[in-house]
Amino acid sequence: NQSKDVIYHTGLLEHFNEEERIEMLKEHLRVAKYVLVVVPTKDAIEDNTGYGDELKYTYDEWSEFMNKNFTIKEEFSDENKMQYGCILEGIKNLEGEIENE
Repeated sequence: NQSKDVIYHTGLLEHFNEEERIEMLKEHLRVAKYVLVVVPTKDAIEDNTGYGDELKYTYDEWSEFMNKNFTIKEEFSDENKMQYGCILEGIKNLEGEIENE
């Protein structure tokens, strides 16, 4: 448990449904203190056609999903919001309370 400092991935979460993303990130937070996530936004996927199975979320939709389910140390993006990035540091339960403190 939390034996790693950071888990980092880019371009991964947009290929999974909401339940799978939540479970994956919960497991990442179980083994690491922080999880650094970067995903393309809807604009980036539509500009580059992608692989066809990506979830097309805007920057604000990614932010809403992350903030609803996790505690976030920081959010970031490029100036055109073609990607969403964040550093997760905790998990929220169904009532929006932090689970792993």
